[in-house]
Amino acid sequence: MLSAWRIPILLVALAGFAVGCAISLRNLALSSSAINLDPLFAIVLLLIPASIAYGAINLMLMSHAAEVRIGFSHAVKVSVFSNVAEMLPLPGGAIVRAAALIEAGSSKKLSAELVIAFSLLWIAVGGAGAGVVLIELGWPAIATLAASIASALAICCWLTWRFNLIVAVTAAALRIVGVALLALRLMLAFTVIGMGVAWFDSASFAFATILGSAASIAPAGLGISEALSSLIAHLVDVAPAAAFLATALNRLLGLAVNISAAVAYTMIDRLRGVGMLANRPVSAYTQDMDR
Repeated sequence: MLSAWRIPILLVALAGFAVGCAISLRNLALSSSAINLDPLFAIVLLLIPASIAYGAINLMLMSHAAEVRIGFSHAVKVSVFSNVAEMLPLPGGAIVRAAALIEAGSSKKLSAELVIAFSLLWIAVGGAGAGVVLIELGWPAIATLAASIASALAICCWLTWRFNLIVAVTAAALRIVGVALLALRLMLAFTVIGMGVAWFDSASFAFATILGSAASIAPAGLGISEALSSLIAHLVDVAPAAAFLATALNRLLGLAVNISAAVAYTMIDRLRGVGMLANRPVSAYTQDMDR
């Protein structure tokens, strides 16, 4: 059933994304002289690799909680493939991370618990960041902040009960670092298109990106994150077209780097005769997703 809908969903998401980008480009009337390449190179060469490393460290923390071992180099590889898998109209990244934990020796139940808890904590911390940025708007921002903090505390309490306090505190700290890193990427994406947005304000767009990606109906929230950014733009005095385009640019650059890395890993693995997670071929995980 999912396979039958995958291509139509992807085509609709791509069409909406392309139309949104075209309208944004027309509204902004960008010229080639307005494009700044230095921040673009900074995103590609520094921040996206840092995001991949961040994902690897998160996976290593999950493996520590599950009492199995995943080394950093292998965790980087899984991070790359999980980022690419997010383009499926289902939680592909979560499936790949859970598969890596299971491959390392964790149980299916424990792996699912860890991936879900860490994902929910990611959304909660992102919501808290947006609430702080938009606090001057009054009760909607305050409600978002309060709900996000309460959710984050509840998840951390569960992680402490299920594992230990170190896992809970480290997971929360890593989520804060991750939101800050995503906000920095978006701030530089705005700079690429000639728009100045403060790093602090970019946290609200980071939440839009996180929330959109959580909607696995569209691949990686394709078009949803951009639309949410456009809506939030009104609240922080940023042109909606610029918000849509900056979020789209950040997505496209991230996808380009991760796909390039995934292709390189796949070619190396084929030469070595191993699969994505050491012992299983990449196709096996694709089949798992179909089921």
